[in-house]
This record gives sequence, C-alpha cells and structure tokens, in this order.
Amino acid sequence: MKNSPSYKYNNSFFEWKISKRNQLLKRVKENYVRNDIPCGFECCGTKIYDDFVVFTICSKEILEKHKSLLKSDFIRPIICQSEFNKLKMGEQKRIKDLIDKKAYIYFYDTFFDVTVNKGLKGVLEFYTSHLQSKKFIILSEQNIKDYAKYFEDNIVKDLVDDVFIREETSYDDYYTNLEILYSTGKILKSTLMVDTYNWRNGTIFCQNKRVRILGSKNMNRAIHGDDVYVEIIEEVCEDEIDVNVEDTNDFVTKKNKLENETNKNVLFGKVVGIAKREKTELIGTILNSTISGDGSQNVLVLPIDKRYPPIRIRTSQPDELVNRRLWIELEFWEKDSKYPTGHYFKKMSQIGDVNGEIECILLSNGVSYFNHKWIELIKPINYYNVETIKALNSEHSDFFSLKSMFQEIESGQRIDLRHLNVFSIDPQGCTDVDDALHITTLENGNFEIGVHIADVSHYVKPGSTLDEISSDRGTTVYLPNRRIDMLPEFLSAGLCSLLENQERGTFSVIWEIDKTGQILSTKFTKALIKSRKAFSYEEALKLLNSPNSAYLQEDISRLFEISKILREKRQKNGALDLSANKIEVSNNKIETKKPILTNNLIEEFMLLANISVAEFIYKNYPENAVLRKHPPPSESPMPIDVNLQDSFNINEVINSLDSNKKDVFKKIVTRAMNQAIYVLSSEDTDFCHYGLATPLYTHFTSPIRRYADILVHRTLYCILCKNSFSPTDNINHTIQLQKNEEISNEDNTCCSNGKRYKVPNFSEELSNINDTLINNLNKRHSNARRCSWDVTNLFIYNVIREVEPTTDAYVTDIKTNGVLIYIPDYGLNEALPLGDKEYNVFDRIKVKLLKNDEMFYYRRRFDIEIVYK
Repeated sequence: MKNSPSYKYNNSFFEWKISKRNQLLKRVKENYVRNDIPCGFECCGTKIYDDFVVFTICSKEILEKHKSLLKSDFIRPIICQSEFNKLKMGEQKRIKDLIDKKAYIYFYDTFFDVTVNKGLKGVLEFYTSHLQSKKFIILSEQNIKDYAKYFEDNIVKDLVDDVFIREETSYDDYYTNLEILYSTGKILKSTLMVDTYNWRNGTIFCQNKRVRILGSKNMNRAIHGDDVYVEIIEEVCEDEIDVNVEDTNDFVTKKNKLENETNKNVLFGKVVGIAKREKTELIGTILNSTISGDGSQNVLVLPIDKRYPPIRIRTSQPDELVNRRLWIELEFWEKDSKYPTGHYFKKMSQIGDVNGEIECILLSNGVSYFNHKWIELIKPINYYNVETIKALNSEHSDFFSLKSMFQEIESGQRIDLRHLNVFSIDPQGCTDVDDALHITTLENGNFEIGVHIADVSHYVKPGSTLDEISSDRGTTVYLPNRRIDMLPEFLSAGLCSLLENQERGTFSVIWEIDKTGQILSTKFTKALIKSRKAFSYEEALKLLNSPNSAYLQEDISRLFEISKILREKRQKNGALDLSANKIEVSNNKIETKKPILTNNLIEEFMLLANISVAEFIYKNYPENAVLRKHPPPSESPMPIDVNLQDSFNINEVINSLDSNKKDVFKKIVTRAMNQAIYVLSSEDTDFCHYGLATPLYTHFTSPIRRYADILVHRTLYCILCKNSFSPTDNINHTIQLQKNEEISNEDNTCCSNGKRYKVPNFSEELSNINDTLINNLNKRHSNARRCSWDVTNLFIYNVIREVEPTTDAYVTDIKTNGVLIYIPDYGLNEALPLGDKEYNVFDRIKVKLLKNDEMFYYRRRFDIEIVYK
C-alpha cells in the first residue's frame, strides 16, 4: 500500500451514554477514513508472520469462545477493529494481551477506506487481492469445525471441538447484586485458599475471621486463588462433605472430617459468587479410567496441582495423549456439570521424564519464565540496552560500574568502609551473596558490628523494565539442580554479589553493642566495602573450633558469642526455634544436613538487621511500610497436649523432649502454623511476627533474591534522605517524624559533610508499593516454595524407585482410620492406613518406600508399606 496518505470524512452517528448522575446523554461522533492503513505483513513494513498454511479473519464469536485455539500455535489470526469493538471490556483486555504476547495482527478496518462498513467479507476481499500469495479465510462458528482440515496434527481438531456432556449434578446459582450484599455486610469477600490435596475443601480469611468451606456443593464451582463471595452458614451436613475419592491416602471419613472441622471452632461458609478468577491455565494428565475406546470422547484431566479439580476435555486422540502432560485451560464451569470444561492447547512431556516434570511443575506454579534470556527481555529499554549489557564489566558503562559509587562517597551519600575486615558466610558454592558482616572493638570496650547488604536498589531503578520484570517475578526460585533468578545473572552473581576481594556497594546497618548484647546505637548507611573472605558454613565452623589462631578467627568467635546472647534473649521473649534438618538431593544421592552453629550466627544478625529496619521505617513512614507478618496459629485440636497460642508453652515442650521426639514435635507444630505474609502498614493494624516474637519485622537482608527487600531498601533510603540524616549519624531509634507530619523537602536536596545532593522523590521511588504488588509477592513466594518442594520430592522419588529403601518413620497424628507419619531421612510427611494395629504419637515404625509411578506421578503421593512397628 504505497499510496500517499489521504483522509476523508466517512459518516457521523449518534452514541448514547449514561452519565455519572444517571442522565442519558446523546453524543455525535464522526468517523474519518484513510488510505494508508498497514496490513500487518512485510509489504507494509511490519512483517508479523512467516508463511503459514492459512490466515484467519476472526469473527467476534471466535474471539469470545475459542480462547485455547487463539493461545495455541495453530492459528494466525487477523483481528479486526470492528469485531474487537463488539467485545465486552474484559474480553477486549484478554485479546489485547494476546495481541501483545503473540504479535497478532490488529487491523483497523473501520478507518480504512477500502474496508469501512463492508464487514469481514470486505476485509477478506482486501487481503485476498492485496496478498495473492497467501491464503485467507473468515473463521466463524459456522466453519470452525472445518478449520482442522488445514493441519495434520489432531490437536487442532480437539481445540475446535467444544462438545461436552452435562452430568446429573446441579450447583446453586450465584447471587445477583453481589457488591451490594458485600457492602452491606451480608456476605464476605476474600481469596479462596484450597487444601493442599483436596480441591473440594478450602478456607478464606476475612475481617479476622477464618471461614472453612467444605464439600463441592459449598465450594460451588470456585477454584484455588479465586476471589470469592462467601455467605456464612450455620452448619455443614455430613452429606455435603466430600472425602478425596481420587486419593487412596485420604483416610478421613465424612463423619470424622466433619467432627474434626467442628472441633476447630471456626465458621462455615458457602461460595455464592466469584469476583475474579485469576488462574485458568493448568498442567495435567488424562485419567486412564475415563477413556472409553477409540474416537472422539470426553475425558478427565487430573491437574498435577491437587488444589484444582479434574477438568473435562474433548479429544479424538486419547491413546496418543495418555501418559503425557497436557497444558490445559479451564474455560467454564456450568452449574449442571460436575467438573469444569476446558481445552488442551499444548502437549508436554511424557510422564516421568525428569526435565519435562520440572518444566511442568514450574509452569503449574506460574514460573513460565524459567528459560527466558534476560538480554532478550531487557534490550528494548532505556539505559538497559544491549550495548550497556555487553559493556557491563568495562569502564565504558558508568551506570553498571563502581564509578557512581565513588561519586556518592564524594558527595556524602555513601561512606567508604573498604578498610574494615568484612566477610561473608554462606552455603557451599553460593554465588549470589546478599550479606556480609564485620566486627571491631571500640575504645570503650563495646563492639561495632555491621551487617552489609547488597545495594541492589542502586541498579534496579523504579519504573525500568528491569524493575517491572523483577517485581513480577518477586523472588528467586531455588531447585535442587538449579535456580531461576529474580535478577539477571550479571547482577545476582556479579555486580551486586558481595564476592571475595571485590569492591561492592552495600546498604549497611551498624550497631554499637555492649558485651551483654544491649544495643546502644544504630546507624543505617549506604557504603562501599571489600569482602576479605567468603566462607562456607562448614569452613567458618572449622575456623571457629580451631585451637590455632587464624585470619578472621577472632572476629568470627566474637560474633558467635554475641549471637548466642541475642538468641537467648529472643527465646526468652517467646521466639520459636522450629529449625529442622534440611534434605539435599544431588547426583542421585539424598543427604540430611543438620543446622550448624555458624547457621545460627548468621541468622541472629540477619534477624537483628531486619527488626532494626522494620522499627525504623514504620516509625518514620507509617503510611505504607512493607512489613512481614506471621499470624499466630488458629485454634485446632493437636495430637499432643500443647497450647499453640502460647509460644512459651511450645518451647517448654520442645525442651522437655529427647532429640528424636523433638524433631517430630517440631514437624507437628510447623504443620499447624500459618504462613508468614507481606503486609502494608496502611492496610493492616496487627503486624506481629508470632514465630519471632517481635511486634515489627520486615525483609531487608536478601534483595538479590527477594523483591520485597528492594522495596524496603528504597523506603529506608528515602526516609534517611528526606530527614537529612548523614551516613555517619547514629539513629538510636529515636529520630523520627511525627505520625501526621508530611515528609517533604522543598528543594529536594540534602546536605551532608557540607555538600548538597539530589535526594529521591518519595512519590516516584515508592509509587509501585500497593496492595496489588504485595499480593503478587505473597503469591510468588508461596509458589516458589511449592516449586522447590515438588521438584525435591521428584528427585527423592527417582532415588527411591531404584532402591525401595526401608527406613524409620514417626507417627505425628492419628485419624479414625489412618495415621500421619514423618520420615526424617527423606523429609516426607505421608499417610498410612490404620489396619488392626494401635499407634500413639511419637511411635517409631519401620516403613518401606515403594516404586509406584502411578501413585506418584498422578497423585503426587508416595506408596509406603509398614515393615513392622
């Protein structure tokens, strides 16, 4: 289309709108057309597609109803503006996301003089004459079934086949006027958290209430992660309780399940509406028992994440898909259908393929970026361009170098601490070193102790694409054989990592502490350090126990003695010690690693730094501080006599047990604990961290692997600059703004050491800190833990299936017809049938772990038999 552009008036029309005051408004709109609208192909300068078998001009119905086809690699749609405008706003957003993600053509047919007012037939005529070498068709509901003939792969037939069978199941209709009912307090609204192994039961937390939703009838088609409206109900009938019939290890009967739940003294609820469904894509496998012969049929797909229900799909190739992982999309759930209906749009690996299983676990938990290359993600943006990245370690890149650090030292924004004996202690082979320490003895006999944290926020600037990607990822995902970094490796293992003998920028907390562990003063500062030594935990322990004097031995010994005092003080305040052995899997070997003394040393000073920062940012920025909250455990029956609400009582029980029972008891208590979450001080009033027995806590010490820490760094720096704190000021936890005092600085500069420098703007630096971001960080943190857990179990099973080992197990709970056990050598919590034997909590039994691919790969459970009691 090489015509010179021209514009002409086409027509005018009336548009009716309802104003905010509910008045009917009549507006006149004019439409102008032009002759230079690009077609989207290379002839018009934007080659979107390579050659493809057929290009489809999609009707509104296709855009609405065939999401899985549009997400697949078997369609190259041309999306016309005239059809797009017919969609509802939510559907428009979904299609726009697909256009951006898959580079689909968006054709402005309503503004093109050749196609305006001619509908899809006019668009087809234009493309057919304009690009005669390519094939175009109009795709609509009338010919969707014929679309599969263009492809050899049977997946296309399944993608376009939307037939499903309704079962004799009837769920209740959702209420109308849900927001009105919610605003008047008649129903609750919250995010549904489904039980780990049973999609039929879930919980919501709302207005300090814990509401249990039991049975598929009361779940009413809601799935894990949905924002749901819930009505409180008086009681749950036994007939409404579902035990997990697909899992042979669920030994709780309906009656027993109801009795257990009733004893927990919680409210019961029923889902009466869904406000938002966030997750619709899942990874699963066809349940063999649902296949009936050959030909097109409905089958059930079991998601690998057992929090989600089986999903019915239609396929004409069940034999080809059996024993494969499938990427499926849940499309809808009719009120008269027992299960939701969906489509699969991608075939994944065979069941049991280790790399394929890992990929499926990651995708199932939203970690779809595990194989992305950072240079491809960040090359289009401002100062993070390809040239900058290639010059990362050269002096030609001022931004990604230490040059800016030295400039900040000159201006008084950063202090030079390279003269100090700073060192780090981390796991063997660690390359993303977040933290380091130093200790010196002052003239008055007290100690100066510093915790130095990688200054990630110096490089990750608010609003950059690097920042946007990092905030979306939220955390680094650690697997037994690899990690998926939150940050690009040149930062996580390079410029930010506090490597041995390398100068690095830090955000440091420095205390003056006396010999009794009393904190006399606290200082927060940006600094430049040079780590003298990077120890592993084992190397530091060996040095600590060595009778011979060695470099940095005295420093480690002093820090260890003070850490013991700090630990004792925390435990006297009610802090829990639920540390347990860590299971590591590598090279087909399973190792159990016990916590060692140097683990405790590092833990104490990291906790102290996090608490110090939490207190300071909350006092000075109570409007929106990022804090870490750990709610106390909910009241529930325990298999042993202990008050979960009383951390002192828990510690008493721990200290009264022998080593084996102590580890088992810790597992019992840990299982009953709530998960810690991030909260904003503006959104909550109770920030207590139950496990640490501290009223305020945050995450400051791991910004390389946690985005929340970057937010805390930015907040802390803004507070320091806005209050004109010099990097050499002692804070003493007393310098603070009044709660209602506005944080401002007219000329946006700060003075230090007689020099003025530009300080960060609160609104710019902290603009992305909101409830949506915090919810994403909580979700990402939870998903990362689940990935690590599931992949570790995958590796453990692959070792077990070869040797079928016999090992010790301990009873942790007793149900009506089964027992829960803990297997220390493998870190597993499993269930066993009760049989005719009697058991007590803490009983040790011998069990054999068996090879059972179906149980593990389909149900994510281990097959275990009792050898003897």
